Amino acid sequence: TVVAGEIKHVTSVTLGNTVDSLIVGQTNTFTATVAPGDATYKDVTWSVEGSGATIDQTGKLTATGAGSVIVKATADGQTASHTVSIIADVESVFPLVAELIAEKKEK
Repeated sequence: TVVAGEIKHVTSVTLGNTVDSLIVGQTNTFTATVAPGDATYKDVTWSVEGSGATIDQTGKLTATGAGSVIVKATADGQTASHTVSIIADVESVFPLVAELIAEKKEK
């Protein structure tokens, strides 16, 4: 039974729709499940540590440059995290190879 005014704290946060890597320019929207479902303060705050991506408050991660990031979802002091590698796209890493591929396609 929940007494009026009683605070029910979050006991865990679990990430869903996770990916281990993205290519620069790609996006992925993570999900977060807060337990218990009837917690008083279950609003999730998204953050990212590292370089190579940004995240908005809907959990949408956007890969902006090569690197590695830790995606974090926090609710009522409980945090879940997941590491994502951000890989440069082939055309930015190997411009000569991309040019050769383009030339081959033209033939």
